[in-house]
Amino acid sequence: MTGDTADSENGCAGVVPGTEQYEWLLKELESPEYKTADFHFMFMHKPPYSNCWAGGYYDGEASARVHLVPLIEKYGIDIVFSGHTHDYERGQWPRPDGPYYIITGGGGGGLDDTQYKEWPQMQTHKFVHHFSLVSINGKSLNFSAIDQGGDKIDSFEIVK
Repeated sequence: MTGDTADSENGCAGVVPGTEQYEWLLKELESPEYKTADFHFMFMHKPPYSNCWAGGYYDGEASARVHLVPLIEKYGIDIVFSGHTHDYERGQWPRPDGPYYIITGGGGGGLDDTQYKEWPQMQTHKFVHHFSLVSINGKSLNFSAIDQGGDKIDSFEIVK
């Protein structure tokens, strides 16, 4: 993509119905490959929901909540990965079978340190450097967030 809508710092504000990126996404979600895959992931820079930040209020991307979350739920995305905030956050909405929202932004930069919001969509947050590990064995997916000391700080399983 070219132009402002592809700029990750702009988040998903430009991914709205009628745009080239939105239409591309719909085409992918309707594709035979998508329909036959066991697990579905979406990656974006800025999250739809976020509880934490530093240096001013931030609660996620309103445009993503309006235009992308309905697609995430309709098409059964299993996990939405994002960053932007420098922490670890995890939520699932609607519970117990909705998509997981993972913010995995604690890869090494300075960490955020303030909780500004308490979205029902986000059930946990940790201000810790970490990485995410996804392991798939057949119809079973295991997710773990692991801190810099090698300790598991969060995990869940999806079985299809």
